[in-house]
Amino acid sequence: MTPCTPLLIALLAAAPAAQPTPPPAGHVAAAGALAAAREAREAGDVPGAQALLRKAVAADPGWDLPRLDLAELLLSEGGAADAARQLLSAPGLQSASPRLPRLRGAAAEQLGDAEGAAAAYGEALSLRDDLDLRLHRAVLLARSGAGPQAQAEAERVRSERPGDLLARSLLADLYEQAGLRAEAEAELRWLAGAAPTDPAPLRRLAAFLARGGDAAGAEAAESAARARNGRAARSLRPLLPDPRR
Repeated sequence: MTPCTPLLIALLAAAPAAQPTPPPAGHVAAAGALAAAREAREAGDVPGAQALLRKAVAADPGWDLPRLDLAELLLSEGGAADAARQLLSAPGLQSASPRLPRLRGAAAEQLGDAEGAAAAYGEALSLRDDLDLRLHRAVLLARSGAGPQAQAEAERVRSERPGDLLARSLLADLYEQAGLRAEAEAELRWLAGAAPTDPAPLRRLAAFLARGGDAAGAEAAESAARARNGRAARSLRPLLPDPRR
């Protein structure tokens, strides 16, 4: 390596340090409006927050955060899902966060597009797992007639949260629809055991057994439901007045 001469050292020392490129003025304005909007929303000033977020979007159209905040605010207020969808469909809008596809799913769901919502939620889940969102997606898939996909999602929730009543209730229906009667009955019996004082799960089990032609099993489940109902009624019986008073 060639050694530095005293003259070269002096020239390097005298050279001005490279200055960082300042952010564009539009981004600076958008950042200020975004911060003010979040403060306004925290204070409960929703109209003010919306106005500030629209200002931020206009100042820096390519920045995703103001768009996401505004879309989220519109969706939380209801009745503006179409406007939120347009915000979230801007050309070139990208985000590595699951927030973008999750909001797209919420907008689609509010607009009645269950299939589009399920697809968007699936994209969000591929970026970050969320059992509540996965279960919600399972319900949407079931409503859309995508039974096998809904079953897979609900089973994954059950594996992580074995005590999740909604996941197991949904699986009972999905298994029955798929002709998996043994699996459906197992879920229904688990639900009945998970609520030992509630007659409703036993009545659901009885109806399932009756549909399958198991009259004796249906009667046994119905009898157990009546017994639970009787115990509940006795436990709720009002106390008699004390004769000593």
